[in-house]
This record gives sequence, structure tokens and C-alpha cells, in this order.
Amino acid sequence: MSEELSPTAVSPARLSLLAGQGAVAQRLSTLLSGDRLHHALLFEGPDGVGKYTAARLFAQAMLCQSPSGADACGRCPSCVKMATGHPDVLIMETEEKLHKVDTVREVNQALHLRPTEGRFRILIIRDAEKMNMNAQNALLKTLEEPPGAAHIILTTARPRLLLPTVLSRCLKVAFLPVPRAEIAALLSERLGLAPEPAQVLAALAGGAPGRALAADPEAILALRDRAVALDGALDPGGPGTVRAALAAAESMNESPESLRETLDLLGVWLRDQLLVATTGDHSDLANADKREELQRLASARGTYEILRRARALEHWQRELLSPYNRNPLMIAEQLCLALVARRAS
Repeated sequence: MSEELSPTAVSPARLSLLAGQGAVAQRLSTLLSGDRLHHALLFEGPDGVGKYTAARLFAQAMLCQSPSGADACGRCPSCVKMATGHPDVLIMETEEKLHKVDTVREVNQALHLRPTEGRFRILIIRDAEKMNMNAQNALLKTLEEPPGAAHIILTTARPRLLLPTVLSRCLKVAFLPVPRAEIAALLSERLGLAPEPAQVLAALAGGAPGRALAADPEAILALRDRAVALDGALDPGGPGTVRAALAAAESMNESPESLRETLDLLGVWLRDQLLVATTGDHSDLANADKREELQRLASARGTYEILRRARALEHWQRELLSPYNRNPLMIAEQLCLALVARRAS
């Protein structure tokens, strides 16, 4: 599927039960019960924290005949239709790098149609940052002069890629990372994981229950070990050279999504090193099963070197996330070269 604009399917569920997002549910409940719905909402927060799920569930509650706060009843005719596709709810999503301008124009036309059954005609734009400037400008007129029954919900993990004119016309709803304990409990409940692997996977999820639930625990731990090995192989204090850096980058020559996941886990690994180097505290380590190695690296590198590596990683992660980025191999090469660079004397 390259681009979709179609009725959405939503299984009956409760927004108030969305893991770690009680404050969001309360705010949306206030908006809905007070009949103070803004014509455009921006659900912003890290990947995997439930923004898209919340958007679908809130759309269901908006059209529900007997809502309770921000929760749909799940039983009325409107809710039943949501399970297979409600005619008044449209989803715009894509697996490609960018949303197409033509799809945005089609959206604008669809929003000017009268609702088929409910009070509203609702559009959800998933990963709104995938709209380039032309696509965002095509949506802007509808955001500025929305049809009376039209409501738009945009979700994004990268609001900085949206135009200021788009951001200014949306009511922002912030989704925060979910506490590790809540993710671990969710993993134990839904996947039947034992407490220890659940804690490790929850820590590596970076506050995103969706990422944790979708992950293969064994695969994530193997990928974590790969990121750990990469960090160790590219140590300025060791045998790191330009040749070693380029060889490491070649081993990372993969899809942007796979590379992104590796870099995310490398970031968690560096965060643990910094925690040990600055506080000596081992109680909040994400990689608690590797305490001895973390202690060795923290002692050998010190705070300055760990921060230098973390900043280099953060820079090239941003490049990878940009819709105008270079190819993944070039980004991997630049990152690996930065990691083996020695501190200027």
C-alpha cells in the first residue's frame, strides 16, 4: 500500500485505557463533553506512544451516540460501523516517504461533503510530517477555512517538520513517553513475559508501548547486542580507524527503519553509560543485564567522551529522520567516522 484514503476500521475499545495517557484521555474528554471541539487537533509525541490509536478512538467517540467522556460505547450503530469502516471517517496514511499532494487535494474535496450519517466528517492524517511544503500548503486553506462539519486530527512524532502556519491552526495535544513500569506491566499482561525480560524490553522501548508490543523480544535483544558491539568497535581509545569505521558502516547498510532502530538502541546504551559515569547509580539502567560492561566503559571514557558520542549520534539521527536525508549508508558512514574521531587536544 503506497497511499490510502478510505473509511477507517476501528475495533471497539476505550481511550481511557490507553497505556500511560490518562492526562490525554482526560483532556479529550473535557473537549468532547464540553462541546468545545477544535476543528483541527495535532496529536504530537514520540513514535509508539499511542497517538494514532488515540486519534481513531477519539473519532469513534465523536460519532458515538452514547459516549462516556472520551470513550465510545462500542455498541451503537455508529460504533459498530467503525469496526468495518465508517463512511464519515477518513484515514490518510502512507508507507512511502511522503504523502502525495494529489491525495491532500482529494482530502480537501472530501471534507467539503456533508456527513453521511453522523454530526461530523473526520479526517485523520497519520504521520503528518510526511507532507512536504507543497502538500502542507494544499491543506492549509482547509485548516484556515474549515467546512462546518469537518474535523481534522493530525498525528506526528516530528512537529518541527510542519510549517508554522499549519501548527498555529491546530490545537496541540501532547503524548508523553509511557513510564517503564507501565510498559513492563503491559508486556507481562498481554504477552505473558516474565518480569525480567519484560523490564529489559520496556526499558529499551524508550517510553513507547506500541514499539514494545510489536517487538520480538529475542530480536530486540540481539539488535541491542549489535549496537553494543558497534559502540565498542568504534572506540577512539581502541583500534578504531577510518577503515574500521567504513567497514562498520557497511555492516549497517540497511533500510532506514532498521538503521533507525539500531541507532535508537545505541542511544539507550550511551544514556546508560552517562548515568553510570555521572551518578554511579545502577538502579535505573535500561541495560541492567550489562552492568559490568557499562561500568568499564564509563570509567574508561569519562563524561566528556560519552557526551561527544551521544551528540554525534543525535545529529545523524536527525539527518536520518529528515524527509530530505541522504541515503542510509552515507549517514552510517558519517556517524561511524564521528565515533572513532579522537578528542581534540
